[in-house]
Parts: sequence; structure tokens; C-alpha cells
Amino acid sequence: MMGGALTGIRLSWRIAAREAWRNRIQSVLIIVLIVVPVAATTSIITVAESAVATREEMAAIWLGASAQASLEVVSPPDQSLTQDALKSEDWRVAEDESGERLYSDPRRDEWQEPADVLPSSTSILPIAESYSGIVAETNAGRGRFVYVEGEVWNSSLDGAYRVTTGRAPAAEGEVLVTDSALDRFGIAVGDIVTVREPAAVALTVVGTVDDATKPDAVNAIYAAPGTIPAATTQLYSQRYVLPDLALSWSQVQDLNQSGIVVLSRTVLADPPDGPYRQLYDPSAASFGLVILVGLFATFGIVILASAAFAIGARRKQHSLALIASTGASRGTLFRIVATDGLVLGATGAVSGLVAGIGVAFVWLYLHNDGDRLAYPGFHLSPASLAVVAVVAVTASGLAAIVPAVAASRVDAMQALRTADRPPTRPRRTHFVGLPLVALGVAAVVACGIGFSTTAFARGKATPGVTADVGLLVNGAALGAVAVLIGTVLILPLLLRGIRRVLATSTLSVRLAAHDIAADTRRTAPIIAVMLVMVTVATMTVSVASYLEQQIRSTAVIEALPGRIVIALVGPDTVEQTPAEAAAIADEALDIVERNFDVAEAHVLQRPAQDWTTYFDFDFDNGAATYIRALPSEGALCPLSDGTAFSGAAEYEQALDDPRCGPDSLSLRVLFTGYGATTPSILIGDADDLSFVADTSVSTQQRAFLNDGGALAFWPHLVTADKTVTVATEIQENGNSVRTTDSATLPAQVLNDSQRLWHHIFISPETATSIGLTPVAEHLLVSLKATPTQEQLDAAWAELNALVPGVGQVSLVRDPTAEPRLAALTTLALAFSITLAAGLLALGLGWVEGSRERRTLWTLGASPTTVRFAQAGQVWLLTTVAALLGTVIGLFPVIALLGPTDTGFNPSWATILTTIIGFPLVLAATAAIIPMNTAE
Repeated sequence: MMGGALTGIRLSWRIAAREAWRNRIQSVLIIVLIVVPVAATTSIITVAESAVATREEMAAIWLGASAQASLEVVSPPDQSLTQDALKSEDWRVAEDESGERLYSDPRRDEWQEPADVLPSSTSILPIAESYSGIVAETNAGRGRFVYVEGEVWNSSLDGAYRVTTGRAPAAEGEVLVTDSALDRFGIAVGDIVTVREPAAVALTVVGTVDDATKPDAVNAIYAAPGTIPAATTQLYSQRYVLPDLALSWSQVQDLNQSGIVVLSRTVLADPPDGPYRQLYDPSAASFGLVILVGLFATFGIVILASAAFAIGARRKQHSLALIASTGASRGTLFRIVATDGLVLGATGAVSGLVAGIGVAFVWLYLHNDGDRLAYPGFHLSPASLAVVAVVAVTASGLAAIVPAVAASRVDAMQALRTADRPPTRPRRTHFVGLPLVALGVAAVVACGIGFSTTAFARGKATPGVTADVGLLVNGAALGAVAVLIGTVLILPLLLRGIRRVLATSTLSVRLAAHDIAADTRRTAPIIAVMLVMVTVATMTVSVASYLEQQIRSTAVIEALPGRIVIALVGPDTVEQTPAEAAAIADEALDIVERNFDVAEAHVLQRPAQDWTTYFDFDFDNGAATYIRALPSEGALCPLSDGTAFSGAAEYEQALDDPRCGPDSLSLRVLFTGYGATTPSILIGDADDLSFVADTSVSTQQRAFLNDGGALAFWPHLVTADKTVTVATEIQENGNSVRTTDSATLPAQVLNDSQRLWHHIFISPETATSIGLTPVAEHLLVSLKATPTQEQLDAAWAELNALVPGVGQVSLVRDPTAEPRLAALTTLALAFSITLAAGLLALGLGWVEGSRERRTLWTLGASPTTVRFAQAGQVWLLTTVAALLGTVIGLFPVIALLGPTDTGFNPSWATILTTIIGFPLVLAATAAIIPMNTAE
């Protein structure tokens, strides 16, 4: 019996291989349909795992070849301070409900340095950056450069920092630079770099360095401690590298009590028991992603492959009938079709793995900017990829079972008598599909209601996403999958309903609707393939739109993106008169017009005040005078910075306060904290205001401005009786004291105002009437073309000579630019996969639909008529898929985010493009496919 079974299996394999070769086009289409989800899953997993550093990579990035530890002082001594064993920046101290530390230490006010608590013989390499960088001469003018002070060329740090050309500094005044900085200087190794700020000094570049923690495009200078003494006083992000002293976990915990956190090579190699071992294991880190993506990929493969195998099996019914007529058993027929599925599934799985790894490699190569913190290595997880392969083959086998069972029940005599495949009664899958859709809808709605009650959904400044939020989001996602599966099962019912709805339409539409409803065995799988892809693409569009909106709604910027802001006040011009300031503004405008292709430029004024406080303020004993607009009483969230993340009772009470949104803390800083100390009152005419806010100023607003009113950029400044208070505020030792020197102005909120640093806008006459002296303070410029770095450097050199100490000339960046680029890349990938799957499904449908074309040929239809008939069917099929996929994709996103305070607004333009454009593209493709009139 064993020999007979093996013979049957070998026979099935031979016949399956022969049939696959005879139907090569169909086989290739099936394989590619399996490759698409497998490749997508593989690439996503590989990229995700490559973004997580292994413990070995963390040691190489931060500790180089042999350094033993890296220390940072983050707190005064505190016995409650604890840190993550593998992530030293994740540390915490015990606090009470008011945000005060629970534990004190006699040394609390004496921050400890590593040299104070380590053995005296310990070798310590301090490495730090200057918070303001340094200003140096470039090949075109002047530029600001990152300044890193420390012996990064020490052999123990090799790998974390690597000298790429030249040699390490060996004498006073010698430095290393990055390759990009060398190009910007326009010099070669061995030449001199002239530093202008914070002190004039000449440095000799003796080599270039590669910093593992910075992108290649960063312009940086690396020097020994004390090379530029004035820059040493501006250092921040200080860390101390121990080349030789190994630290155990217990020693790390002892250092924690001194306010020092540690990244230890010894601990990385053998972390303590607990969650730390898995924290930076790539396979463990991506385990959840593997499960989530794997489940979706399984469903996608089953849908895609089932459609392909069903079409293929029906086309082979005549051949299978011949085999059955020779005495082959039902088991043999089943094995032939099932084996076909396994062979094609295995081929598609292997090809998909290879393609996915290739896509991930290319993607990582294109996104490799030299920063190893972003992508520390190319990580292939054999376990994860093996799971994907097994899932793909298993799903392909499962997808082949239904058509294999149908093939085993073929009526040989009827199949041989019928010129084409025998008709079969469609299965009533809607009895399962309708309850599944109802169950999925109920789950999504329930999770949406639950999500809308969370603090996170209400837009509050929560410390993080709680587990409950994660469960609700996952529940909604699973509900959406249930809706998707149920919709696939009820597609035949939906198509018959569409035929009834379109029964009174034009002849061509009625024919197309009749054809797709009459042969749901062919059309339903095609729609199912595209439905899955459109659903995922729509969800991607919606989530990307939400993330971009979140950034846009909370970011506060200095000016509109693409503008250049040039300060006209520096340390040497703080006592200038209005006439002197106007003269400087005219010269600055000439410099800008010489160096840039200017579209529009405006000189904007501020109230004259003691500018010395902005450049040289004694925070311990100094007193500063500020002129600013005051927020209206009760306009801001009552939470202070100290209680917002402390878990205090006030925080819980404020969750329902509409003033406590996600950016409540930043607004508090903008109006009452350090941000409020910057000059916040703009002075100019209506044209200046229109340019600043990039909005038209109405006739009523112009009259209001000219009649002594103030137009506010923020509603928080305008009181209930439509006024705003402008006050002079004295700040002593960090404590604010309001003076009686204040004025009240009628105020309106500027319509369509941008989220800018500015508070209010008034006319020069209004400023004078309340005792303020307008002084030209900065130049706001829009350009016709994006400036080059050389233009920016050249302009800054001239402006710096005009106003010493003026800030760097640079473009205002759009805070959503990078997220939008990432979203567009993701969307392009999603739509590419959607389009590819649609074309492949239509290709199989084209093969399957040859009977309809033969009928049209027989009736004498022209090739053009056949093309348009086929294109009409394709358009209707893809429109149904696009509409259903869009609704299912939007449903969970809107259920979760629609009722919240996030102001979620999907990208309707992109969604409409999907619904309208996707069917048109595929219909046009179907119309231009070469016709075979000999069918």
C-alpha cells in the first residue's frame, strides 16, 4: 500500500508540474500574487528589525572597540534613582504626588562628577558638544558648525569614531572634521580653518572622522578639551567614557545613587535577569510585528491564492475529466490540484522571501545617511523569515483545498461533453459572511466608544499610551479584519444586488453589471484581491494623515516654512536708536537682495526694550524688563510643568478640562515661561501682517488695526470683553513681577492665523500711543527659489559684519516635511502593491474571461468593441473594490479618532483619487491589452 501511495504522489507531482508548465502565464501570475504579500511582509519585518540595535551594536556605537562604559550625570545624588540596564537614558526617581522627590541626600545640592566617585586611578575621557556650536569661515562666507570636544580618536573608541583620512590631532590647535564640513570649508586636510565665534582662533585640520551617531551630512568639528576655551563654557550633553574600568550591574546601581547613569559593556554582554535580555533582541523586538503582519499576510495570501487556484482549477476541468475517465480516483484528482497549489505556493514563498530581502536591502541602502542609531545593521532573523515562509506555503496549501475538493467532484462525462467548463451552483457563503460583518462592525464600534473615553483620545497631555488604549486599538483592527473577511464572503450577494440596482442604467452598464454578477466565480475573487489591498492602502493614508495633523496642530514655529528670518539686533547694537535700526535694516535688505532671488521682504518692528538681557543675562542676580501681551485670566491649562506628568490629583481633574490639550504645556511656556520673554509684539501695517500670517487682511481688520486695535495670533490673549493687555514685566532671578505700567487695547483674533511665536500685531501709531517705541528688529524674507548653502553662508558673512553676533541665516523648516516624506513613501509603496495586485488579478480574470470574448468574436464584434466591453467590466469591478475597500479602511480609523479631540480629518483628496483614479487606470490598462482574435 505504501508503494501505491508513493506512486500516486509521484504521479500527482508529474501531472501538476506538466499542467503548471502548460499554463505558464497563469502559473506565473499565481506565483507573483503570492510573492506580493510575502515580499511586503518580509521587507517590513527586515526593515523593522534592522532599526533595532543588538547589544553588540549598541556597544560598538557608543563604546567603540574596547571602551568599557559611558557615564552621564543626570541628577543630584538620589538613592531612588534607577535606570534601564540596556538603555541608560531611561531612568527615573521616586516622586510624591506633587512631583517632589521622595528621597533626599546630604549631597543633594552637590552634583557629583565621575571623578568624585570612581577610583582615583581611573582613566576618564570626557566627550561633549557645544550647545551653540561655533562659527567659522566657509568657502562662501560663514557658517555654524557642530563642535564636539573630547579625544574621540582614542583607540578604545575605534568604531564609534573612526579617523577616515589623515591622522589624529597631536598638537595644540589641531582638529578633525567630518567629510561634509571639509567640503563646506572648501579646504583639504592640512589646511587652516578660521573660527570667528565664540572666539577668533585658527585651527589646523589634520584629518576627517566618521561619527557613528551622526548623519554624514552633519558639519562638525572634533577637538581636544580646551582647544577653544570660550566654547568649553558652552558644552552640554557631557558624557564620560571609561576606556579601561569595567562596571558590573551592582556597580552601575551604586553609581545611580550618585545621580550617574551608565551604559556598561559588561552589562550589555550579560544583562541582569528580567525584561532587559529581550529589550534589544531584534527577533523579540519585532515579535509582535511578525504576528500582526503575519496574520494579515496569511489572509492576503489565502485571498489572492484562492482566487488564482480557483480560476486555474476551473480551466483544468476538461483535463481533469480526461484523467478521471481513465480511472483516476477522486483522491488522485484532489492531490493533483492540491500539489499544484503547494508547488506554486513554495515557489512564490521562496521568491517572495528573496524579493522582500532585496527590497529591504535597497530601502535601507537608500535611507542610510551614516547615522547608525537609525539603522545599526542589516538584520535577517532566520526564525521570523522561516515563519513567513511556512505561513506562505501553508496558506497556499489552504487556498488550494477548496478548488481541489471541487476538482475531485468533477463530473467527467459532463465535463467532456461541454465545450467549456460545466456550470456550478455558487456556494451560499453569505450565511457566514453577514454575521461576520455584523460581529466586526459591533467590535469596531465598541472599541471606538471605549477609545473615545480615554485621556489619550481626548487629546490630553498623557505620559504615554496605556495598555487599555493598545487593547482597544488592536480590538478595532481585529474587528476591521472580520468585516473584511465577511465582505469577501458576501461578494456574490453584493454583486447580484449591484446588478439589480443598475438594471435601469444604460445598455453598456447593464451588460457589465450582468456579466460580473453572472460569473461570480471569476469576478468575486478579482474584487477580493483588490479589496484587501485598497483597504490597507486607505488605512495607511488615514493614519499618515492623522500623524501629520498631530504634528501640524502642535508645532509652534518662528515663521512660515520656506521663509528666512534675519535678526537686526545683536550684542553690539542693543542700544541703537530707531533711526540707526532703520539704517541697519536698509543695509540688511540690500545684502539679502544681492545674495538671494527675493520674492518679497518686509522689515518688522518690535517695541524697544533692554536687549542686553537676551545676550548676557545673570540668572542668579540679574533683572530683566520685558514688554509682552499677557494671556487672559483662566485661558491656559491650570496644570504646571511640574504636575503634568507626576500623576497628581490635579492632573486627573484636568483630564476633562478643554484647555488641557496635547500642547497645553508648550502654550504655557509660550505665554508665561521662557518663550514669553522673547519679543512677542509685532509692529507694522496691514501689508506686513498679511505677509507674516500668509492670509488676506480684510477691510474691517485693516480699519480695526488703524483705529488702535490689536490683532491677536492666539485666542488665549483676548479676554471675554475683546481686549488684550500689554504690560511691562520685570523678571528678577527667574521670578516674574507684573508692574503697573500696562495698557489695554481692543482686540480681535486674526482669522486663519498660523501657529507662530508672535502674540499680537499692532500699528506703529498704536504702539506710540501706549508709550512704546517701534524699532526695526528683524527682516522676514520669502524667496523665489530654495537657496544654496553657499548663498546662505555668503549672506551670513555680510550680515554678521553689519550686525555682529546676528543669528545664523537659515530657512524656516516645515515641521511636517519629514513625516510627510515618510508618509508619501509608505503611500507610494501601498498603492504600488495595490496596483500590482489589481493588474495580476485582472490578468487571471482576463485568462478566465476568454469565453466571453469568444462569444463577442462569434457575434462579429470588432476589437474596439471587445476592448471597451472588457474595460467596462474592469472599471465596474475595480470601482466596487475601491468603494468597499475605502469604506472598510476608513471605518476603524474614524471609529477610533473621529469622536476624539484630535480633529481627525482624513486626506479626502487622496481617498477620492483612489476611488476614481484606481479604477480608471486599471480600465485603461484592460483597454490596451493586445487582443487575440484567434481565440
